[in-house]
Amino acid sequence: DFAEPRAEMNFVPPTLWEIVTEQTGAGMKRAAGGVASLLFLCALALAGRQRRELVTLAGMFVAGEVIAVTVLPLTGWQPAPRFVEAAAALTTAYLAVEILLLPKAGQRWLVVGVLGLFHGLYLALFLDGTGYSAGYVLLGAAVADAAGISLSVLVLSGIRRVFGAVPTARVLASLLLVFGLGWFWMRLRG
Repeated sequence: DFAEPRAEMNFVPPTLWEIVTEQTGAGMKRAAGGVASLLFLCALALAGRQRRELVTLAGMFVAGEVIAVTVLPLTGWQPAPRFVEAAAALTTAYLAVEILLLPKAGQRWLVVGVLGLFHGLYLALFLDGTGYSAGYVLLGAAVADAAGISLSVLVLSGIRRVFGAVPTARVLASLLLVFGLGWFWMRLRG
């Protein structure tokens, strides 16, 4: 205000609750904010043949994210955001190929853990740019991952009920493969 040449501003630092909710919410938004991430969560829900396997896959995915966020700052490597997004899109295509070509494959949990590393790079870039606490952001990302997988499972069960005997896993995996490769191609060109 030009009428008052001096003003007094009081700064109140954020409370712990405000910090936790802001940073956890940012982690949730970052984990569920990209098309590639959401498609991967759908592919992950499709890859889990039983509830126990799905929980194992989800746990390994989050473990991969945690490892990437922990290790990347120690390496000094700063991947380009376009590379990270393209790699995340490619993880969806890779998991779809595994669902199609190796429907009874063992050790899928290990593959999903490695694929989680690429999604963790996305979170690591975010943490590097914001200075947020890795723990709070990873907590938010894990909550968003669990919610995305749960929603995908509900949608998939509804699709299976509607289409019955049609091999929905193969059809949906094929669609995810095409979309994942298309998204990867767009990120490479774009």
